[in-house]
Amino acid sequence: MEREINLLRRNISRLVENEIKPKVKDWEKEGKVPNEIVSKLAELGMFGLIIPEDYGGIGYGAQVLTAAVEELTRGSSSIALLVLLQNSLVAQTLIKAKRKDLLEKLAEGQILGGGGIFDKDFIQKDGRLNGEGDFLVNGQGNIFAIWTKKDAFLVEAGLELNHCHEVLALHAADICSFSMKGVPISYSAPIEQLKAGMNLYLTGISAIALGIVREILNEAKTYAQNRKQFGRPIGDFWMVQDMLAEIAITVRTGELLVGDVALRYDQGNVSDHDPAMAKVFVTRQVMKAATLGIQIFGGYGYTTDYPMERYFREAKVLEVIGNVNEELRSQIARSL
Repeated sequence: MEREINLLRRNISRLVENEIKPKVKDWEKEGKVPNEIVSKLAELGMFGLIIPEDYGGIGYGAQVLTAAVEELTRGSSSIALLVLLQNSLVAQTLIKAKRKDLLEKLAEGQILGGGGIFDKDFIQKDGRLNGEGDFLVNGQGNIFAIWTKKDAFLVEAGLELNHCHEVLALHAADICSFSMKGVPISYSAPIEQLKAGMNLYLTGISAIALGIVREILNEAKTYAQNRKQFGRPIGDFWMVQDMLAEIAITVRTGELLVGDVALRYDQGNVSDHDPAMAKVFVTRQVMKAATLGIQIFGGYGYTTDYPMERYFREAKVLEVIGNVNEELRSQIARSL
């Protein structure tokens, strides 16, 4: 597995360095991931990483998915979230529904899904779904995986977007509010039957956070080496060294925790609260690291001339996306 992961990282890294990083600032302003990048992601197999080979995918597990998502985050957290969504909520819903036709199209990038986890329940009547919701990721998707606390639904047609939000971060993730009025339900199942997808999604969010904090450390180290005060690089001063060390500790603990949860997911012995613990801990620590990154940059950390302010905003969003950390803490406490 290590060989496959390293090869995948190299392929993604080339795409990130050559085609994503130079343009991500513009995409975040425009609020959209270009179709040509979606096509290149599909060529790399990004949308079929965990889809079984019998359904047109590659058939990898959480270890490969988290590595891919983390590497993509180095270029764009919005793109990383798009890939994660396809391989978790969307793919797991389609696998459970045994929709080989849609899984094959998803793996090839011919279609993409939107979706999310919603606190409210939607009204079901005569095989149709009614209600309104907020914070649907990839609102321009072709199909939708709508997950609530009780049930998961596959919707192929009829969902209407109300508007797409002007959000703090992840601008290119196309986060929208929506309405459903008598929308046909293509498939539904109790959420208990799709816990694997939920666990994969939460673990993937932790991997996105890990990718962000890696970039925070890289940017902060470079700045501390080049920025001089009193004739010395600021990295020579113990206060800056202390902040860099704290960020580095966050990177390493994040690696260990995300890696452990992903491994046990693939081995089939992950508990339901393990991904929740990882998501709460890693996103919280990355938020702290992002604050330290801003401090190291000083006033420049507040400007859009450097990516640190974007990492700060994205770190905050990860504490509330999926399930908010406070809700996950309650779930963890109930499991003890």
